[in-house]
Amino acid sequence: MIRDLMPQGYFDEVQKQMVREGFTLISRVSIDNNECEYHVPCTKARDTSLFFHIHGKSVIVKLRYNENDYWNNGKNMEGVWNITFYFRFQSYRTLLEQNSHWLGQGMEESLYHDMPILGSKELLIEGFRYDTGLGLERDTEHEQVGLRFEEERGRQETVLNERILAFRVKSAVRMVEKYLDSKPFYHISLLDFFPHYTFSGNNEHQHTAELGMKKLESVFWPKFDWDYFRHLVVRPYGYNFRR
Repeated sequence: MIRDLMPQGYFDEVQKQMVREGFTLISRVSIDNNECEYHVPCTKARDTSLFFHIHGKSVIVKLRYNENDYWNNGKNMEGVWNITFYFRFQSYRTLLEQNSHWLGQGMEESLYHDMPILGSKELLIEGFRYDTGLGLERDTEHEQVGLRFEEERGRQETVLNERILAFRVKSAVRMVEKYLDSKPFYHISLLDFFPHYTFSGNNEHQHTAELGMKKLESVFWPKFDWDYFRHLVVRPYGYNFRR
């Protein structure tokens, strides 16, 4: 069982293993209940997010580890991993040129055909379940999609091995890597970049919720590496903090 907050050495190792799998760190941000109010009563709670991308590919990955002692009345910490992928794919015209086997299919079958996510194949991660989509933006210039996954067992007694976590993330990205664009993302929401649901306090009243959100953003975003990130996304939205 996890007896206390996860030691930083664990996240250091996650970061190292992700780099070994070919990812580059964008930023690493932690928020705890000493800085912002947690959404349910607990003694200890923390959210640690690690943001990565791959040079030359339109992909951003957020690994988020949420831990708290809510379920055990302050006796033991329990945590769960969430994985969020942001992909920008090449245009359909380009994909069709590169995947000639799509031609000759029926209209429904030929549209992205056997391509994961946009086509007939699902993006699957061992030990994780699909949580919810983060919105799909389509036009003639690009395809963008956000996908979120959560560990299948909600309250974890054992911690996922760092090497296994990084390998599973890379395996998922490898399924779509050849379809990805190399351009920056355009106009994607950053609302899910920070833990707005868990660390903006009790949201029963609108005024309290607004104050909690402002406080959370004022704590979270100064820890985020904007200088690096601004080259990866054009005109992001869904946040209010300004330096």
